[in-house]
Amino acid sequence: MDNRINGVGQYKWKDGRKYYGHWYNNDMHGMGIYIYTDGVTYEGQYKEDKKTGYGLYFWTDGRKYDGWWYNGKQHGLGIYKDPSKGKVKYGLWEHGKRITWFSPQAIYQINEHQYNYEAEFKEAQSKTYVEPNATFARPDKFDESIKQIKEMFQLESA
Repeated sequence: MDNRINGVGQYKWKDGRKYYGHWYNNDMHGMGIYIYTDGVTYEGQYKEDKKTGYGLYFWTDGRKYDGWWYNGKQHGLGIYKDPSKGKVKYGLWEHGKRITWFSPQAIYQINEHQYNYEAEFKEAQSKTYVEPNATFARPDKFDESIKQIKEMFQLESA
């Protein structure tokens, strides 16, 4: 298709960044693994070259974000883990900024679809960028899809 990258493959930039996963029309699109030059890693969904959908973001110091993204930024429900402090927090992000942490009761209600977390967004249109009926659970087959990419490219599990 006019010398465009489509399908599944890997790309390594001259500066050391690497991407393994799905491509469409020269864009990272679908499931993929992106490794930054400093070792920070993202494993998850892409749309038109931007982190969009569900993804895991691993910092090199052990911290991790496990949640939803839109247009390259954390957006929607997410779980933030900081093993050095022994903390696991459940929150809501809007355009890359955390806007609230949820109580254990709210977490339960969100997971049971009994709490409208979308009302917490500061911008009215933000709710249109989140997955309907999302909870803190990973989407079906997410882990399986990441595992397939790791196996295909012989990457070590994070």
